[in-house]
Amino acid sequence: MNDFTRMNEQFFSENQRFSKWFRWPLILLIVWLAYTQWDFLSVEERFKSWKNWEIVWVPILLLVLFNLLQLKTNISKEGVSVQFLPFHWKPKLYSWDSISTIEIRKFSPIKEYGGWGIKYGWNGQGISYTVSGSIGLQLVLKSGKKILIGTHKEVEIKEVLKQLKND
Repeated sequence: MNDFTRMNEQFFSENQRFSKWFRWPLILLIVWLAYTQWDFLSVEERFKSWKNWEIVWVPILLLVLFNLLQLKTNISKEGVSVQFLPFHWKPKLYSWDSISTIEIRKFSPIKEYGGWGIKYGWNGQGISYTVSGSIGLQLVLKSGKKILIGTHKEVEIKEVLKQLKND
């Protein structure tokens, strides 16, 4: 048993968040909506109904959601797990017994999946869990299902996969 297999049963861990530039368009949208919509309403009209408040609260709630979004990836002796908060309450584990192939690959987020987030591919690419970038851990399950998990730690995952292959 080498040092690699003696690690705390977890060989790789990565936490990703959406980059901060996504927040600025939302902040600008809030300011713009508040100015254009509320400026033309009288004081009575501004507080008359909940609908007027939606102009400001919906973008604020979107901003809060973007701050909560987080992609967690772990590779352990049990398999590969992924959790996309706040949508997954607990990690989804893909056990080593269920995985047919696993590799790091370059992908096109827009062309293949229509963007970042939890997405389904256009032509049978399967599901993707990504927050940014164009490098991912591609899993193909024995059932034929495909899962792509975005990563910013390409070198580290390649090393882990290489070690696992040698064990």
